[in-house]
Amino acid sequence: MKPSAIRHFSNSGRSLPQSLKLALLGLSGIFVSFTSQAFAQDLADQLEMARADGQVSSQIEIIRRVLDVDPSNDGLRGELIDLWFSEGDYDMAEKTLYEWKSAPAETVALTTAKILVERDNKPEAGIILLEAFLLNDPNSLPATEALSALLWRESKNEPLVSFLQASPLTASQPGLLIRRAQAKRDLGKIESSLADAASAKALDPKNERVVDTLSSFERLAVAAPNLSAADSLLQKSPTDLPALMARSYWKQYAGLPQVASHQDAEV
Repeated sequence: MKPSAIRHFSNSGRSLPQSLKLALLGLSGIFVSFTSQAFAQDLADQLEMARADGQVSSQIEIIRRVLDVDPSNDGLRGELIDLWFSEGDYDMAEKTLYEWKSAPAETVALTTAKILVERDNKPEAGIILLEAFLLNDPNSLPATEALSALLWRESKNEPLVSFLQASPLTASQPGLLIRRAQAKRDLGKIESSLADAASAKALDPKNERVVDTLSSFERLAVAAPNLSAADSLLQKSPTDLPALMARSYWKQYAGLPQVASHQDAEV
């Protein structure tokens, strides 16, 4: 039917045949669907280009446009939070989380803890929050990594060692083993520290944290017997100057705190 014929029906007060109405509605639906799909694909292409170019602000803008069209895209909401963090905009990260009503508990805990620590300067609150979450989900690797990194950052070596001793994930994760080895090293628990470092290396010698700390634990292994020898002399003569100097030198060589002897601290 030509447009003039349609106008004729309208002007004459006569209605379009039902079959024609249905056909026109069907064509309209197809057109809208095709347009929506094309728009979504265009945004997806733009997002991939922005990711490839490392354009964070463009990624943020495109993802927000995608979420306007598809608010159920949870994967992009999580990515948007990470992008806001990378820009240092904790307020927008918090707003994005608040608007994400179905956010996973792990995402809520990790995001909130990061905001507490980085924006609000409340590391203790972040630690408490992550500990509470891990009581319910001790197998969450991201939360375990986050809590261990926070305890390490705050120089809470005793709680860090205790936490990683109890975690069901530590024995199978080279990064966590290295973190525990570092804490033990700073507590003067040399033998146990070297054992953790060796276990981590055996699990995955190419792990980034294993590679980054390899030389420091190699120096610790060299220093260990010399420290033990100096400690033995100092047990007999606490004021033995050569032994004191030797212990100080080997601690400095191994990057150990200049505190009481490692033998005193060893478990």
